[in-house]
Amino acid sequence: WNIAPYSLGINVDCWWRRAKKIKLGEASALIPSPEDMILNLCVSLYHDNFERAALRGLCDIFHTIRYYSEETDWNLFEEIVRKSSIARPVNSLLHLVLKYFYDGKQPDFMHIPLRADVKFTAMVEQTFFNPYRYSHPFFTRILSAGTRRERMEIFFSGLFPSRAKMADTYSTRPGSFNLYIYYAYRPIELALKYGKSCLRLLRLRWAG
Repeated sequence: WNIAPYSLGINVDCWWRRAKKIKLGEASALIPSPEDMILNLCVSLYHDNFERAALRGLCDIFHTIRYYSEETDWNLFEEIVRKSSIARPVNSLLHLVLKYFYDGKQPDFMHIPLRADVKFTAMVEQTFFNPYRYSHPFFTRILSAGTRRERMEIFFSGLFPSRAKMADTYSTRPGSFNLYIYYAYRPIELALKYGKSCLRLLRLRWAG
């Protein structure tokens, strides 16, 4: 259905249409197109795995790019990323791959301009290698949004999620009166747990 538990502006139906059939022994299977595979690795690393596997995630992106260097349609990749809401982190991750695996130089087969936000890329790099000091996925998602409206939507949906999600988080029933108490308590809880980390992250974002 999707590749993340929240909207990233990615049309997964197109992934199915671009998927390729391969043989695994006697069985057939579908794998994503190279463009979608690279994008999926970027999404997975930035939103879910950087606290545990930042370097491995960058290696995965690098090896996938290298393995499919002759097959990847970079113009299509650029179009997919541009239409999504995660262009900023994807471009930053590709810049880090170029920095650590290509000596900062873009290989000839990548026929696209990489428009990376320099300060944002520096923030991503710092949070990747100092994850317990700086980061929390909720705040990194806000900073990665391209517009103020997207940032506000992410902020309020994270601060006040649906009743079902709140009930699951606080182990209660969706119809319970206690849920209203948890909604009132949640901003305080997040501020106490992640306030310092968020401030460090903001300083990194604007200092570059």
